[in-house]
Amino acid sequence: MEIYTTERKKAKKALGLITEHQHVLVIDDCLSPSVLEDLLDLLYISADETIEISVFCKGTPQSARVIEKDYAKVEHFHVWKDLSKRSVLIASADLLVTRPDSSILYRARDSHTPMILTPAKNTTEKINLIYYTDSGCALSAASDVELCDACIELLNNPEKLQRMTSMMS
Repeated sequence: MEIYTTERKKAKKALGLITEHQHVLVIDDCLSPSVLEDLLDLLYISADETIEISVFCKGTPQSARVIEKDYAKVEHFHVWKDLSKRSVLIASADLLVTRPDSSILYRARDSHTPMILTPAKNTTEKINLIYYTDSGCALSAASDVELCDACIELLNNPEKLQRMTSMMS
């Protein structure tokens, strides 16, 4: 497991994040804009100063502008739009919140990044959701409150987070 910790720290450093802080990465298209904003607000309120929160804006340009306007200047909060940084962002995350979209899941599995998955939107996502949650690599949550609670619970429980990471080997 030490190799994944080292790789995660390298990825955090490459992004300019504080390597000792825990990093939660949320992919913006996993939730509707209003639920996403509620989740980000809850995460920010619930998190302490040792947690970095990032949003990767893969959705519409309008969504990215709203998120950037509301959160870009908030301390320990980061908005990312550069698609070329997606792999490094996922590798740097101690926890990833995303929908069960296969391209993101594969990158997360390769970098041993534990996940919280939002509800599936189609058959492929349903299959991915079942596979990753049944294998212990991910948890699922339906609402912004459930997502926030799961994030905080995992970040406060390093043993459970470590178990999820080891399930990806």
